[in-house]
Amino acid sequence: MDKIDSTLMDFGISPGLKGYGILHSAIDIAIRNPKATEKMMVLIYQAVAEKHGTTATRAERVIRHAVEAGFDRCDNEEIVRYFGKMVSKESGRVTNRDFISIVAMHLR
Repeated sequence: MDKIDSTLMDFGISPGLKGYGILHSAIDIAIRNPKATEKMMVLIYQAVAEKHGTTATRAERVIRHAVEAGFDRCDNEEIVRYFGKMVSKESGRVTNRDFISIVAMHLR
């Protein structure tokens, strides 16, 4: 298990969840290229879509689903540990861009 797998599991995003592999790939891209999140559709969604045999739109959607499912399962302490007061279960969800960027930053 690598550090991305471990972090996703900490967020309640299990390998059996649809979108897990695509989200893992997106975070990997963001770790290697911190500026990639500035152009999510071109540099991340398109790249992971090609790798996983889907479209950029579907990649965005399954990443959103995985992040939302994780936030529903994750305890608030883990959310605060990564995102601070920026987001909590009570205040709403984090965007795909913020989730991928912040997780990548912590793992870098």
